[in-house]
Amino acid sequence: MVGELEPVAAPSRNILTHAFCGYISATLPAIFWKNYSADMMLAVGDMVERTQYDIAIAEFSEMGMYL
Repeated sequence: MVGELEPVAAPSRNILTHAFCGYISATLPAIFWKNYSADMMLAVGDMVERTQYDIAIAEFSEMGMYL
């Protein structure tokens, strides 16, 4: 079994940004917006292209948005 780990810092948002984007904006459901990270999207995309794994597992739906 071969795997990779690439840590990405958690996003930080102030309460007004979180309230607007997570609850008022219809772009993403609140649970997804709370954990959304553009850096994570790039890291996962790069890893998927680079590694060419047959299977990728995303535990929890919040991580599924990156696949």
